[in-house]
Amino acid sequence: MPLQRQALGWNLFTPVSVLILYLSIVLAYTESGDEHLIMLSNGAVFLLGIANLLETRDIFHPFSMIPIVHGMYSLLPLLSWRNTEGSLLSVFGLEGGAIIFSSATFGIVLSWCLYRTYPTAASLEAKTIPIGSLRIPESLPWILLVTGAGLSAIFLVRVGFTEFASSGYLERFQIRLAPGMGLFVVGGVSLTTIALCMFLAQAKVDSKGVIASVLAFLVMFIAYGERKYIISPALVCVAAYHYRVRKLPILVTVVTGTAFYLIFEYVGYLRGVTDGGLHDGAASVLDFFQYLPSHIGEGELANLYGTASAAYHGFIQALPDFGDYLSAWRLAIPQFLVTLDYVPTDYRFAQAYAPQRALDEKMGWGFSLFGEAYMAMGIVGPAVVAMGFCMLAVLVYRRARDGHFQGIVGILWFTLIYFQIWTQRGPFASVFKDWVAYQVIPTVLVVLGANLGRFLHSHRTTNQTPG
Repeated sequence: MPLQRQALGWNLFTPVSVLILYLSIVLAYTESGDEHLIMLSNGAVFLLGIANLLETRDIFHPFSMIPIVHGMYSLLPLLSWRNTEGSLLSVFGLEGGAIIFSSATFGIVLSWCLYRTYPTAASLEAKTIPIGSLRIPESLPWILLVTGAGLSAIFLVRVGFTEFASSGYLERFQIRLAPGMGLFVVGGVSLTTIALCMFLAQAKVDSKGVIASVLAFLVMFIAYGERKYIISPALVCVAAYHYRVRKLPILVTVVTGTAFYLIFEYVGYLRGVTDGGLHDGAASVLDFFQYLPSHIGEGELANLYGTASAAYHGFIQALPDFGDYLSAWRLAIPQFLVTLDYVPTDYRFAQAYAPQRALDEKMGWGFSLFGEAYMAMGIVGPAVVAMGFCMLAVLVYRRARDGHFQGIVGILWFTLIYFQIWTQRGPFASVFKDWVAYQVIPTVLVVLGANLGRFLHSHRTTNQTPG
């Protein structure tokens, strides 16, 4: 017992130290009112992420990825906020967003402390944990892959590949949102994602299946023109290599991740040049590196921070009766089945802030998940939501690790990896729709269906066997 208490105390030393540091900075802010201190408090998550990364050597671990991404969302927009004239950040200010993001930081750090009070690494290494009774037939991921690729092909045929490829980013987005297109866009992406994760969660990985899935994703990326269609499969494949083949070196992984961040920032820069009119003429790589230092964190990150500040100032109100959360499931219902009376937070904000633009573009503003939590629950809301998401991610991660990242829980973990990056970029309804409704539920249903057929076949064979 004394050894266990000593181990638990050492296990909590780093997280409690980070928590005390965070609370000290917040206390100094309440005494002085200096907004720079509340902004600085969000830097605690970088300490958390780095400490967890050095200990676990797992860049995909929830307490490696979520804190580092949250720190980027919280601090990068501050580097270039003076250059964001006319953006949401310049309209609604910095302090409100800093307070909301700081509440989320507290939730992440506190959830890390709770996580560390239940150390399981030693016990997991000492015993073998069964994967589970649900099996994934070898043909199932191929069926889903072919179906997803077929839906994507139908989408391109209906739209016209040449017309779609020649259209701008905004036009492509509007085409995907056109009535009748959701089934092909969402269906193609979701089924192909699930197929890729199924290939990588099998006991024996089929390299041909992995290659086929990656190629299908490349086709969708070329057609749909969004970065997430290449980021998501890349993360899944790299994570599978990390867990199933060889652990990735931390330094090489961080450098590579930084390089990819710059590449996708450059893609976003090109999009801004062609569709946003940043400047006349061609945009070279040299132009980009001259532009980046004074504009890092601008655009999408600044708008996300700005919507949090808008929530702090009460620019829009939460739906009554906790509707932003209890009604979120409605967003996953195909609109050709029912006319929705539910409007998610990002669209309500767009309609209030720029009604004509919202009418023309039919797009939301990527309203901050934590800004929405503040609207619905006050200052404790971001902390509660951050803790809930961290503990959910840790639960899935632990169960997947217990099963050696195989089976149905392995699939769910691979699908969740991308959402550790993306979750903060939209309201709860978008997270529920894109992960729970379009990936978790279909995965569970098809695996249950496949096992039900096997069970019925086995039961029928047993009944036909002479007694």
